[in-house]
Amino acid sequence: MFNERVTEEIFKSIQTVSDCVKQIDRAMCFLTSWFSTASEINNGTYYDNGPKITPIEESVQHINNLIEESKSKAESLRIQKLEEEKDLMRLNKGIRKRADGRFEWRQTTFKKNHYLIGSDLKELIKEVNKYKKEHLDPNSKKPEKLKAQTKINPPKEPQAKKNQEARKLCDLVQTYYVRHIESRIANGKLVSGSAGRYKALLKSNNYIGKLNKNIDCYTKDDLIDFFNEITAHRNGAHCFYLLRNVFLDEMEKGNIARNPMAYIKNPFPKSMCKKGTWLNIEEQKLIMNNLHKTNIGMEIQFYLLTGCRREEALKTTINFEKRIAYIAGTKTKGSARYVDLSPAYCEYLKSEWSKMFKFTTETYTRKCAEFFKEIGIKGKSLHSLRHTFATNLYYLGVPDKERQHLMGHASIVMTNDVYTTLDRSVKKEDIIEIYGELYPDFKN
Repeated sequence: MFNERVTEEIFKSIQTVSDCVKQIDRAMCFLTSWFSTASEINNGTYYDNGPKITPIEESVQHINNLIEESKSKAESLRIQKLEEEKDLMRLNKGIRKRADGRFEWRQTTFKKNHYLIGSDLKELIKEVNKYKKEHLDPNSKKPEKLKAQTKINPPKEPQAKKNQEARKLCDLVQTYYVRHIESRIANGKLVSGSAGRYKALLKSNNYIGKLNKNIDCYTKDDLIDFFNEITAHRNGAHCFYLLRNVFLDEMEKGNIARNPMAYIKNPFPKSMCKKGTWLNIEEQKLIMNNLHKTNIGMEIQFYLLTGCRREEALKTTINFEKRIAYIAGTKTKGSARYVDLSPAYCEYLKSEWSKMFKFTTETYTRKCAEFFKEIGIKGKSLHSLRHTFATNLYYLGVPDKERQHLMGHASIVMTNDVYTTLDRSVKKEDIIEIYGELYPDFKN
């Protein structure tokens, strides 16, 4: 279709040029006859009782008249062609003119689109009529199978009207956990720390257990108040994740008419995670002097001197002859590592190791928070002991690569930027004064 259009335009251009040549030839013949019949020629002028005019001016004027006449004819033809196109498009529904000058026919039947494109309107109309006869039967009807479905299956009633008793938000969160999160834990796609946190949130009456009303009763303000009562950042992030997905699932099933979580911005973004929550020198002194006040004092000391994660301590093994603790990593790929122990601390652990780490990680987290509150340390947790270990290594002069290995990090960027806190007032002697011979002699 495109090649035919180009050929037609070229033919029209040639025809226009041919007409112009003929008109110029006529003008030259006119000038020749004019000169031959002139009664007097003087200095290129012609006198004949009429106005004084040169032959060249008369020929130019004649040519301009011819050009204006051809322009007016072309404009009238263009307008006539546009009117014909409009009439044809009005008679043939579904045809429109595109921005590129071509014409397009489009029709939708039973959720299926049909369309044709052409440069000539009349040819396109022929193609459309042919297509309709072959593919679109005007007497065709909706398939009987779809009609039967609409008759047999009436509109579903909202599930909320049927099971009002099973619509508590806490129960729905529990169901979502069983269907989606437990499978991720079983496949090893979720680390044990996050898995334990989810379980604790579901059991606790301070978190998901508080949401014991019907899901339809909760508004945006109710959920915002719930999130504002959560102080622990990670707990809040996990609760937000659970509630967001539960409301989305219920909306997709048609069980609720509105989703209040859609209007709540995540109040616990990753950018707000606390970084560098290490224990300063005074807080470390306070802890070491009061370890006897808690029944997990040996465990707190072990976290401070090895920097292991809370769940890693339960899987740690110690070679007392070589004075090395093997920490089985639980997070990153290269987090399994060996940590040197000082002779003094290794002798102390020989008699105490069998008594340590008999509780769950959640118990150690809770007891550590209670211990910190009792001795007056605010805003710190069990994980702060790991930050403190990384920062103490920095002030003891341990090289970056060795600190990365001792922390079990895949990159030194994590060790330096997140776990190491700079304090100009801290000196190496301050660390040695607190721990004495409990830290080994690291090789610089």
